[in-house]
Amino acid sequence: MKRGGWGAAGVPAVEDYTRVGAWFAGTPEEFVAHLRSLEQKYPGLEYIHVSNSMGTPQSVMLEQLAWFAKEVSRTSRTASDARVPGRQAEDAALLELKM
Repeated sequence: MKRGGWGAAGVPAVEDYTRVGAWFAGTPEEFVAHLRSLEQKYPGLEYIHVSNSMGTPQSVMLEQLAWFAKEVSRTSRTASDARVPGRQAEDAALLELKM
């Protein structure tokens, strides 16, 4: 590594990853808007991957995933979800948090 730290060595920062779309950070409302833009860009998109950073304590991960399930998943339903048999039950099972 060059002298001067990670930035001087050219290691990308969180802002670099969010700018190129590899990561997202924001409020639940901003995330729902981001999902809507992805639906427009990729018609038929059904699944996304949500994860926590390595090293995050389990209690924090569970708290964040519960918040995500409550604030994001409930507001991101589309009209097509209601027409897909079993979609709500499938989504509920995927979002159930188990210790």
